[in-house]
Amino acid sequence: MRFDIEHVFTTKTKRPKPIVLARLLDVRSDFYLTDDSRLGDIEITKNFTIPRIIDKEGNPRLDIFAFEIKYRNDIDKFQKGQIVELESGDNLVL
Repeated sequence: MRFDIEHVFTTKTKRPKPIVLARLLDVRSDFYLTDDSRLGDIEITKNFTIPRIIDKEGNPRLDIFAFEIKYRNDIDKFQKGQIVELESGDNLVL
């Protein structure tokens, strides 16, 4: 499943979290995350959300997902406009 990276940041909380906001490109929208899931070959946590983002017409953007990157140092491997593949842990071939 392919995603387009829209924003990359680290939260400014007591325990900073590296976050990637990505737009779903594929029509198929069913996916799940496991402990071994990867986004663009980078490990992510099982936690994801659909953030409250509104388009220019005031409609919610339900095609945007926020993924938490497992290791903070990996956040620099993502760039806006980059197309990445989401791999569930059960699909990984190592």
